[in-house]
Amino acid sequence: GLVTDAVDTLFACFIAGFDSAKRNRVQLYTLRTRVHQVYPNWPHLRAFIHETMKYSLQSGSVAFTDAKRAVQEVAQRFGQWQDSECQDMKGALMKLEDRG
Repeated sequence: GLVTDAVDTLFACFIAGFDSAKRNRVQLYTLRTRVHQVYPNWPHLRAFIHETMKYSLQSGSVAFTDAKRAVQEVAQRFGQWQDSECQDMKGALMKLEDRG
């Protein structure tokens, strides 16, 4: 839906280091559909975002305030999610170091 696409776009901009306000619709769409090329873990992050939103948005229709609350919830939980991603990477790097 539109809200999901907007939130995906917002987080794709965050991951890419882009200011979404300075991009046009085509640039934002392109980023949202190609962010996985520069951030291979995007499908996992996207699943995390959607799961958190589903938990936050319990009604069928979404008002702006509901979407805002869901984005805030995702942003609050993002640090924990990103930490687990870093720990996974650290573990993989430690295994490489042990081999070499």
